[in-house]
Amino acid sequence: MQPSCSGQRPIGTRSKLINMLYNYLLVAWRNLIRQPFYSTINVLGLAVGITCFMLIMLFVQHELNFDTYHPNYERIYRLQFAGKIGDNENNFPMAGPLTAQTMVEECPEVIAAVRFRDYGRYLVSVGEDHYKEDRLIHADPSIFKVFSLPLLAGDTATALNEPNTLILSAGTARRYFKEENPVGKTVILENKESFLITGVYEDIPDNSHFDFDIIVSMASSEEAQRKIWLSLNFQTYLLLAEGADPAALEAKFPAMIEKYMGPEIQQYLHATMEEFLAGGNRLAFYLFPMQDIHLYSHLDDEFEANGDIKYVYIFSIIGVFILLIACINFMNLSTARSAGRAKEVGLRKVMGAYRGNLIRQFLSESLLISLLAVLIAAALLWLSLDGFNTLAGKDFVMADLLSPTALLTLTATSLVAGLLAGSYPALYLSRFQPALVLKGIITRGKGNGLLRSGLVVFQFTTTIVLIVGTLVIYRQLNYIQNKNLGFDKERLIMVQDAYA
Repeated sequence: MQPSCSGQRPIGTRSKLINMLYNYLLVAWRNLIRQPFYSTINVLGLAVGITCFMLIMLFVQHELNFDTYHPNYERIYRLQFAGKIGDNENNFPMAGPLTAQTMVEECPEVIAAVRFRDYGRYLVSVGEDHYKEDRLIHADPSIFKVFSLPLLAGDTATALNEPNTLILSAGTARRYFKEENPVGKTVILENKESFLITGVYEDIPDNSHFDFDIIVSMASSEEAQRKIWLSLNFQTYLLLAEGADPAALEAKFPAMIEKYMGPEIQQYLHATMEEFLAGGNRLAFYLFPMQDIHLYSHLDDEFEANGDIKYVYIFSIIGVFILLIACINFMNLSTARSAGRAKEVGLRKVMGAYRGNLIRQFLSESLLISLLAVLIAAALLWLSLDGFNTLAGKDFVMADLLSPTALLTLTATSLVAGLLAGSYPALYLSRFQPALVLKGIITRGKGNGLLRSGLVVFQFTTTIVLIVGTLVIYRQLNYIQNKNLGFDKERLIMVQDAYA
């Protein structure tokens, strides 16, 4: 028989490999069912650790993925102002009504810009029904060029071009009109003006730093038509061209400020730009990446309360420590049973088993336990999702746990936990000398004892720190909720937008 030149393993070799894996898993399963109490503790310990880790990672991934659903999110920047006029320090995400258009016209790096203007709560009347809306915003038609805002009904080329037009989110459209198509219908704002509905857009994902229910055409705002730079009331977002350098664009801002704000300072403050700056004042614009807004921006006039990258780091560390505690618990239980498995190791070595075979055997056992733990963890994740949403203030659903990222994380966690938890027991147990263990003599090196002691100390220390931290946070929240405020809050109501 001629040897194969294809570079593939012969069929017989593959068959032996499959048989070997089958035998490893079969022996691993038999060892598990022979020790039901030990196996239950190991599987449940890992399952709880993996469940906590996955819930925390679900939160962390959600926080890190804010605004990444936009195809061009890496090229979208918010224009922010930092300045000092007199004794007033200002740092907020605002620009003037002319800034966006000027950026597009004079800066080749900017291919599109959109302005937002928030005027607060609005009374929206739909026939005989009335709604108070907090998430209503005015925006330019270029919103469709800068952001991903797919229309389910209407045309992006014309939807926000005309005054007194607006578009609704899909959820708001259902709330107002049930299953009817709202395009072409009208609503009344503040019992004054009638607005034509020109489109319905997909609900904005909850991992966005803004979440608008109604978007009104900027052409409806008289303030947006003012020819002034110093009226800093518009949140402005810029879409940069591919390969554009944000730093090169920012280098142009001082000249633009002097060119356009200088005359207005002369007009309103009766001072030249040089005199204005010499008085300790300053005016500056800078760019802030949109993908960093949620975790790194904490300015006044944000659309919504943002998160904080510090909490992402803290929760990530806690999740890793919880998983490590579960793995260390597995290691300690496995090595504690070393006396019971010493003769098994000795007999296998006498029968011709190499140390590598034993290591693979013990690792297959730990991976099997990890697989069983993952199956139980999946059920625990499903059962605990509602409670976790209440605790974290999120709206996760089962689809989030079945996403490719979540499934990949769960699979990787299973493999890492199995290999990490089984590595030390596998190396430790496979070192036993058959001549000694068959005589009933088990030697434990000084290094192994120190390592096990260190693992136990780490496990208990980490557990105590987590418990103490949990108790401190619980007492702080309990104090906030039960603090005597000096009045009976149970019988007080607040009425907003009351009219005489």
